[in-house]
Amino acid sequence: MRIGGIYALERVARNSAADAGAVAELLCSYIRQHSPAAADGGVHDPSSASAPGHLELRAADVRTALFVLKKGTIRPEGDEPLRLLGTDLQRAGLDSARLVGVDLEGADLRWAWLRWAHLDGADLSYADLRDAHLEGASLVGAEMTGARFHGAHLEGASLLGVLDLDHAQLEGAVADDETVWPEQFSPREAGITVISAAD
Repeated sequence: MRIGGIYALERVARNSAADAGAVAELLCSYIRQHSPAAADGGVHDPSSASAPGHLELRAADVRTALFVLKKGTIRPEGDEPLRLLGTDLQRAGLDSARLVGVDLEGADLRWAWLRWAHLDGADLSYADLRDAHLEGASLVGAEMTGARFHGAHLEGASLLGVLDLDHAQLEGAVADDETVWPEQFSPREAGITVISAAD
């Protein structure tokens, strides 16, 4: 019933531009309430047989709400961002997601799949992106204060114009010679492993 309700809301938003903003806010609120990040930063062991893979074992309604939002066709009114701050999105399957300007402050995105995602202008302040897959992602102008990237894959990603990259924890991240960095930024000095794109 919940899944059916979420898809019904998506149809309402598509058929009524006046209601699209309210639907986007409702779906974001639903995800925040039903998948909050653990206060203690709890970790699901990825080697555990009970660990969810790509959110498959997470509540189906949360997965459905994320699937609807990642399309980028339903947006809040005006310049308001999608607000997914403080959510537990470990192992979320968000490849090619269109989440420009999304608020992911403090979100847990460990092991998340964000390849080719559109995250331009996103707020990733204090987000946990350890071991996340961001290959080919666009992060132009994103806010990075306090974000953690140890083990994250940034091969081919664009980080042009990102804010406070110097205050992010980048040591142990992996990039390649096709990753685009802000001017004057040295990935090797930041402790990032840079490999050849041909490898």
